[in-house]
Amino acid sequence: MGRKPRESRAQREAREAREAMLARKLIGYIRVSTEEQSAHGHSLQAQEHRLREVAEREGYEVIGVLCDVASGGKRDRVGLDTARARIDSGEAGGLVYVKLDRVTRSLLQGAEIVEWAKTGGHTLLSADEGLQVHRGELAQTALPFLLAMAQVEKDRIRERTLAGLQAARRKGIRLGRPPENVGRLAERALALREKGYTYDAIAAKFNGEGQRTARGAEFKAMTISRMVERLCPNALRAAVAA
Repeated sequence: MGRKPRESRAQREAREAREAMLARKLIGYIRVSTEEQSAHGHSLQAQEHRLREVAEREGYEVIGVLCDVASGGKRDRVGLDTARARIDSGEAGGLVYVKLDRVTRSLLQGAEIVEWAKTGGHTLLSADEGLQVHRGELAQTALPFLLAMAQVEKDRIRERTLAGLQAARRKGIRLGRPPENVGRLAERALALREKGYTYDAIAAKFNGEGQRTARGAEFKAMTISRMVERLCPNALRAAVAA
């Protein structure tokens, strides 16, 4: 086989210019663990604003942003997997995110992300923690420590949650979503049902009065049925229009 033709100086400079341009392009990744967290300051919009601001200040161009709404410990994330695939295909030079624990809280997963960046020559930029991997080279010697601390924090949160649940159960506190059949509305629903109202008619009556369920939703026939039958399992089942 013949030897590969040697690059000319112009070809080398053109290639290096393309590589340098690609290296300045990043794909953003943002995540919230639940809608509740999103409502308390870790919204997707807030994360995107933060990472774009820092990337621009560091001289990078964010060419796209992908997101996930998922648990911090969940292994499969469509948004993150897509971002990595686009970077591997040569569309961008790396990943930018707000904070390391927005990407992963598992020490194993974190190490895998770092190894992926090092092997592929990619960049990892954290808006809060700085440049962590630069074109495949570890830029932050404290990165392994940060990964370990993220795992420790996850374990502590899990332990506190379990301890709180156990304490609540010992005190006889019922856990889970509040039942719909509480208060005077349940008693009214039973009284109307005994007068011959259908479940649909009762739901329509409550909604017409502006009443809402414990979770703020409109009443449905099935909701009324549960309310009535929990209070009185032998409630009349004959349906009569209101």
